[in-house]
Amino acid sequence: MRSRPRRCCSYCARHRGQALLAGGECAQPAKPPTERRQRAQRFLKDTLARGAKRVTDVEEAAEIARRRCQAERARKLLPFMR
Repeated sequence: MRSRPRRCCSYCARHRGQALLAGGECAQPAKPPTERRQRAQRFLKDTLARGAKRVTDVEEAAEIARRRCQAERARKLLPFMR
């Protein structure tokens, strides 16, 4: 068995754990969520708010929402393309 090379940097798990145990902050703070991630989280919260659903139903709803979002963006760009 080959062992993985040791990774030691300001963001490795060992140092993160030590910083958290010491009550300090991580060397690299978490990135703020992007707009895309926020939209996805909001979509899932809204979709699953009324209870459990089949995965295929959620996937279909996501595809419809994605198309709707693309259509809205295209409508906004349409006046600039004339």
